[in-house]
Amino acid sequence: MRYVLALATVVLLCTLLPRAYGDELSLGLWSHHFDRDVKEDECVNEEHNLVSYAHKNIVAGGYRNSNCNDSYLLGYQGEFTRIGDHSFGYTISAVSGYSKSMHVVDGLIVIPMLHYSYTYKGDGVRLYYIPQVLVATGFIFRF
Repeated sequence: MRYVLALATVVLLCTLLPRAYGDELSLGLWSHHFDRDVKEDECVNEEHNLVSYAHKNIVAGGYRNSNCNDSYLLGYQGEFTRIGDHSFGYTISAVSGYSKSMHVVDGLIVIPMLHYSYTYKGDGVRLYYIPQVLVATGFIFRF
């Protein structure tokens, strides 16, 4: 039941929050995870080789996740505000490639992210924050 409520909340937020329009390419992603308990034989990845594309708020892409598995995402991206070259926004995505213990629906987890972007003439840097999980950065290209 809690997953149904979480999904309903995500859908409601996606319909009520402000929207960004236009196309955007995101490349590269480097992260730092908080409170990570690493086992001796566990693969740990902080360079994710993200490639994603957003068109009219719909974002799709792929990357190598923190556990060294390939992940694919499909989600919704928007902005709370944009002031000059600075913007604050969010992304909510369904993502594959994580352990079954994390699945909301068979094979998928939901990842909500907040982000800050700085762009100059369309090219820039984005800082991501997933509460209690990680901070990350990557490059963006808007057109």
